[in-house]
Amino acid sequence: MARTVGLILAGGKGSRLWPLTLRKPTRDDAEAIRQRFQAELRGFKRFNRNAVAKPAVPICNRPMIEHSIEQLRSAGVEEIYVNVYTYADSIKKVLRNGGKFGVRVHYEWARKIGSGIGNVLLESLRFLAERRGSQSPDDTLLVLSGDIISDFNLPDLLAAHLKTEALASIVLHPAQIDKLSKFSSIAVEDENSEFSRIISYQHKVPVKQALGRFRNSSIYAFRLGIRSQLAPLLGETNLDISRDIFPFLAQRGVSFYGYPARGYWADVGTFGSYFQVHRDALEGRISFGSPGISSTEEGVKIFPGASFIEPFLMDRDCQVEPGVAVGPFAVIGKHWHLRRASRVINSVLWGNHTDRRPFILGESVRLDKCLVGSGDIFENQSGAVLVNNGEEIAKHELQAKDLDQYEV
Repeated sequence: MARTVGLILAGGKGSRLWPLTLRKPTRDDAEAIRQRFQAELRGFKRFNRNAVAKPAVPICNRPMIEHSIEQLRSAGVEEIYVNVYTYADSIKKVLRNGGKFGVRVHYEWARKIGSGIGNVLLESLRFLAERRGSQSPDDTLLVLSGDIISDFNLPDLLAAHLKTEALASIVLHPAQIDKLSKFSSIAVEDENSEFSRIISYQHKVPVKQALGRFRNSSIYAFRLGIRSQLAPLLGETNLDISRDIFPFLAQRGVSFYGYPARGYWADVGTFGSYFQVHRDALEGRISFGSPGISSTEEGVKIFPGASFIEPFLMDRDCQVEPGVAVGPFAVIGKHWHLRRASRVINSVLWGNHTDRRPFILGESVRLDKCLVGSGDIFENQSGAVLVNNGEEIAKHELQAKDLDQYEV
């Protein structure tokens, strides 16, 4: 009987969420950040000493990668490999051996495999094909990107993949025509079919040259037998799945199928998309462990005179003093102490997951469109920008990380 094994790609640098996902940069990384943020970071003091890999970044107070685990589990996958590299400890701390999710989790180290995500895929296929008990070429590898949030029906994708005997399948996402040059352009034989053969795969071509109206959603299924078709690529380095492997499969005419998506999809790669996913979750457009309505968890102490405006989400062990206003669209992690007359609106405050010391928002401080990381400190020309490690964000000193400039 054919088996399905999961693979979560979680080995990237998370550079689009710098400096939140950057602990101690190399000289080249630091220069890249300065060029990216230009004058904003002239007074840069230090990086987030509690930085995490992007898939471990919290969404609605839960690490993003938990969503990937639950999606794979919903498809009946019980054995999952996680490809890690940057800040792998932050992912291992969340998942451990997978027992609490009802799965078995193993870790692959990207630095041992190759410089490209395509090399990671080829090595995973090789390992699974050669492993004792997984000799069948019909065994399937179900692949998710660790920074994608969706509610696509993976059991249906897997069923269609196995039924058609496809060697490779992609969940397709409708593309905005004017943005095809930034993504892939995928054409299928029958756009009205629930599962159709891919006849063209173009990676980041000019809009006028695009042949398809779908793009890659970073959710894939591969039969282990596809390795024989990919043999010409085995000696290559710095391979990319979208740039190299998928166009190669389309050109060879192998059994390569697309599954048009129905549902929610987001690439959580920028500050703007990070905030949008929180807003969507609070409004009930996507379920991510949040109720879609306003709520506070256990151990929240709320003093008389505090007010809450829906929707919002507050984790456990927080303290809210009189005159504090929370919401709308506020997500507050655990161990926060909001002092008298402070305000949190349209903001995400990470919780303290290292010890039980409270993060303190000072009296009368207002956070609007702000992202507060855990242990993050830097300054810009306007004054202090966020952050704590048990220290207080004091009155009037905060010109927070204003997300208007990040396309919120």
